[in-house]
Amino acid sequence: MILDTIIVFLISIFSATASAVSLICVPIVNLLLAGIEMLVSLFISGFKLGRLSRRKRERRPAIQQIMGLVPVIAVLGAIAWLVIWPQVGSRRITLLAPDGHTLPLTGVVVETDSSDQHIRSDNSGGISIPRFSTRAVEINDPRYVSKRWESEDIGPELIVERTLLGSGLDRFAGELLKPAE
Repeated sequence: MILDTIIVFLISIFSATASAVSLICVPIVNLLLAGIEMLVSLFISGFKLGRLSRRKRERRPAIQQIMGLVPVIAVLGAIAWLVIWPQVGSRRITLLAPDGHTLPLTGVVVETDSSDQHIRSDNSGGISIPRFSTRAVEINDPRYVSKRWESEDIGPELIVERTLLGSGLDRFAGELLKPAE
């Protein structure tokens, strides 16, 4: 079924292109044929070449014209769904501490219209959430103070307070992760 749609799509593009090409090429070819005929008629009297004519298309009913566009619209819709929707359907949020450091591997609960998603932020403190169906985002990690943001409060960066455990672990990690001298 998909192969049939692709074939019909290519044929419709070819037929539209063929009519546009014939609109331009037929007069040029006829002009070339007239030039050749003129040169040859200098040496041979009565020499004639045939001329090209554009193909006349019969008028189709409106329903057939509309049905010819349906496969094109279906293919363009499928391409839009596969290419554009992943970029538009979700948004990226970064979790930050008050001092500006990102919060890697933080446990987050994303409450959507259909269910709750338990996810962890990546190494740069970022998470991807659905753009349109998110009701709330909540921090669910013992290293950080539990906080909940409703859909209207969710911005590109969310500031999260550290707990005593989190600040101790971050200080310890900061000392261990210093560059070697």
